[in-house]
Amino acid sequence: MKVLCLLSVLVLAVNSLPVNEFNGNSWVVLVAGSNTWGNYRHQSDIYHTYQIVKSRGIPDENIIVFHYDDIANNKANPFPGKV
Repeated sequence: MKVLCLLSVLVLAVNSLPVNEFNGNSWVVLVAGSNTWGNYRHQSDIYHTYQIVKSRGIPDENIIVFHYDDIANNKANPFPGKV
């Protein structure tokens, strides 16, 4: 029980440390190599990952995204022009 309490305190202490601000040295490259509506999830995963990375402080100019541009206006898309 003492070990569990000690481990819990250690986890809390580590998680309470401040996160360093972005210094402009990190880059992110996101790639979705799949195309067509049947592989919609691969491209939508890239868009979701983009939002997560951006929320973590990486600026737009340091995020590179490669993907097919074929799902937003696909006939099967229930929201034309949107992903």
